[in-house]
Amino acid sequence: MRRKIYLVISFLILTWQVMPIPSLQSSSSKISSYGTISYPTQGLTWLHTEGRWIKDSYGKTIRLLGATRVDTRYNCKDIHDVDEIDYELFERSGANCLRLMLNKYYWDNEPDVYIPKIDQIVSWCKDRGIRVVFNFAQDSVRSIEWNYDAKINALENPDDWINWWISLAERYLDEPTVCAFEIFNEPPPYFAWEEHEYSKEQADALWWN
Repeated sequence: MRRKIYLVISFLILTWQVMPIPSLQSSSSKISSYGTISYPTQGLTWLHTEGRWIKDSYGKTIRLLGATRVDTRYNCKDIHDVDEIDYELFERSGANCLRLMLNKYYWDNEPDVYIPKIDQIVSWCKDRGIRVVFNFAQDSVRSIEWNYDAKINALENPDDWINWWISLAERYLDEPTVCAFEIFNEPPPYFAWEEHEYSKEQADALWWN
């Protein structure tokens, strides 16, 4: 079981290195100490990573600028308050990337309400050349229920949420607007693992590695 946990944590850490990331083709740019930084403005194309950098097909380093939308984490029925004008303002601010926090519970249990709203947000972002990063933020109705115990239980039994991510990858396979998956938001700290009868060495390894 503990070996399985180590593998899951390692998988989370490597996510950004292995997933192809789409970005924008045309861009303004400037020269910095580590090369040419592109600020994408229009046209979607796929990116790749070179070490710590995100590169476009022309070898330029791409800088993704944006913010996090958190209301999609808490209550799927309140997302109807999200309006397209929010994304017009987001675009005008110079942002080109949105971190969208997802609630797996609503995705699984309120699919007719929740999923179309997420798709609508992705569509609005696509119209404005804004990439979307999906974040697995919660798997419960209330945030208080998604505590350290619940997170550790999920990490010890990862098949369900890993299969959920696979289904999302298949759903958005041909949608370059969705550029990355943040597979598990804020894993439990080392002391939470110790409370679950992991040794200090195991807890430290899970937290720091």
